[in-house]
Amino acid sequence: MNSPRARRVVLFFVLLALAFAAYSPALKAGFIWDDDDYVTENLTLRTADGLARIWAKPLASPQYYPLVFTSFWLEHQAWGLWPGGYHAVNIALHALSAFLLGLLLTRLGVPGAWLTALLFALHPLGVESVAWVTERKNVLSLVFALSSLLCLVRWFRLDSGPRDNDSGIPYVAGLVLFIMALLSKTVTSAVPAAALVLVWYKTGRVRLRDVTALAPFFLLGILSGVSTVWLERHHVGAMGGEWGIPFWARAVVAGRALWFYAGKTVWPAELIFNYPRWDPSAITFLDLGWPLAALGVLAVLFVLRTRLGRGPLAAALLFGGVLFPALGFFDVYPHRYSFVADHFAHHAFPALLALAAAGAVALARAAGADNNAGKRAVALGLAGAVLALPGAGTFRQCFQYKNLETLWAETARRNPGSWMAWQSLGNIRFQEGRLDEAERLYRKALDLGGLNTAQLWGNLGAVQVERGDIPGARALFKRSLQEDPFHADTLINLGLLDAREGDYAGAELRFRKVLDLEPVNTDALKNLAAALAGQGKPGEAAEYMERLAAIRPLAGAFRDLGILLVQAGRATEAVEAFRKAANLDPGDPGARLSLGVLLGNLGRTGEAEEALRGALKLAPDNADARGALGLVLSAQGRHAEALAELEAVVRLAPAPASRAALAKGFALAGDMEKARGLAEEVRKEAPALALGLDAFMEQAGKRSP
Repeated sequence: MNSPRARRVVLFFVLLALAFAAYSPALKAGFIWDDDDYVTENLTLRTADGLARIWAKPLASPQYYPLVFTSFWLEHQAWGLWPGGYHAVNIALHALSAFLLGLLLTRLGVPGAWLTALLFALHPLGVESVAWVTERKNVLSLVFALSSLLCLVRWFRLDSGPRDNDSGIPYVAGLVLFIMALLSKTVTSAVPAAALVLVWYKTGRVRLRDVTALAPFFLLGILSGVSTVWLERHHVGAMGGEWGIPFWARAVVAGRALWFYAGKTVWPAELIFNYPRWDPSAITFLDLGWPLAALGVLAVLFVLRTRLGRGPLAAALLFGGVLFPALGFFDVYPHRYSFVADHFAHHAFPALLALAAAGAVALARAAGADNNAGKRAVALGLAGAVLALPGAGTFRQCFQYKNLETLWAETARRNPGSWMAWQSLGNIRFQEGRLDEAERLYRKALDLGGLNTAQLWGNLGAVQVERGDIPGARALFKRSLQEDPFHADTLINLGLLDAREGDYAGAELRFRKVLDLEPVNTDALKNLAAALAGQGKPGEAAEYMERLAAIRPLAGAFRDLGILLVQAGRATEAVEAFRKAANLDPGDPGARLSLGVLLGNLGRTGEAEEALRGALKLAPDNADARGALGLVLSAQGRHAEALAELEAVVRLAPAPASRAALAKGFALAGDMEKARGLAEEVRKEAPALALGLDAFMEQAGKRSP
């Protein structure tokens, strides 16, 4: 137990136990905002092909963080959509990050290294990243970022560990881990800059060869950052008038955000999922005091670096540098709701915790606590109290993430001016069918203003659609378009109303307008295909359904594609579409039925029988499948088996169509007397069916011996 390795093992399990204790309410929490896109409705998590798409297609997931989605994929195979498993992995990764942080600070010789690790493991500012499944990208990327820094510390010889005779292994390992960090979240592009800060902290200088050694890291970080900015704008949607903020206003937002996060690190009270959004248009030049004060702190710490040591300046540089991508200089989608969020600070605030812990240890040593048992006991007691407070805060904060309703209700309580919270509560009531409450909440959100008025007017229109007030809905949708003429959801809703009234051409124009702006909008693709099919253009409709199936490979999309291809006379392609639908949803008999019927019509009776028996295995009482199987067996000359299936159809669905199919079966079997008797019954009940049946009977009679 006295060996350093044994002590580290004990420390890891202590951190793990404390993290699970503090975050235990999260283990009982469900999925919340954005978790549908990331996990519960993410099709890439369901199949082996999905895993390949996670890596090969950047637009297959909300963000191109393939290691994050690979971790979700593995969990989906292990326990499906059980939320407790995803939360447990987040907590374990957080504990591992805390351990790696303590190990890194220990190797750098920073006082209070393990106190910092404990504070980080228990600090309430981390709850948003740990208790929110979507923020797996934060907890996973931090593990890789800290691991990469540990390797670079060894390679730069900043620690006191054993030397590897100038081995390049730590450098290569650091680079690989850095790439893994970038593939989890690109905020970790700050790793090479952080490494240089640590070099300066330990040696007092940064040489050109230190910078050039990290050139591959910087290059990869820049490329990753540029790609993320592009995806944020063109895939996530961080573009438009609401991001047209002048640079000086962005500087004010950045300075204010720095002080905000510093304050929440020191005193993590009233943490909110959605903080009030500062109004950039209300910023004055006097507000430049925020960034100037931050720069002033850096200047003072630089001047006093000899007296205070390099630690405070290094901590401040790390804190600000890691936060830089989220400070407002770059357009990121969450800034439409608020310029600050707890999860933005997850990688940065440990630097301030390390500074606080080192300062506390220095004060304790100055007071002689190391040489007095009584004082040491008092110091340990104070340390325990200091850790208990954030642990209790974390435990309490976790309850906010219980489920969507709890999250938004608590957000509305803590930030009554959050239109986002009231709108989200309205969405919950709308889905529950409580239309009056939904309307009230939407109007409350409208009264608060904000950036989402077009969506809110559209939501009110959707309420009227559910009530059956189509003229009222149209008026509200048009009001939405006055706010934003290109609002996708509203254009789609108006298109659906057009199609509902038979105006497929008008609906087509609206859906095409959406696709001009958002080429991968799946709702627009699906509804455009339906509008084209409604105009008798199945071939053109199939093209858009193919695009939809490529983006969201759902069984329903391939089944609809198969139907359109049949209508367009492309039966061979339709067979493949139905096969894909059946493979994607093995529990759905519908795709197998469609496949079997089509194969039977093509004369591929062996394949048709296999597909239809597969459908009947899933739905033994499906009359359509039994009828189709009966006709396929008749075509194979297996008349006794065919008649058994067709007679079962009549028992299951004693309709004229069922008896007509049985009549065909008897005719093919050569029993024309029974066939004619059934045909006469059908003629009396459904004359239209009898017309085609008479022609069939005539041909069958000619073939009958």
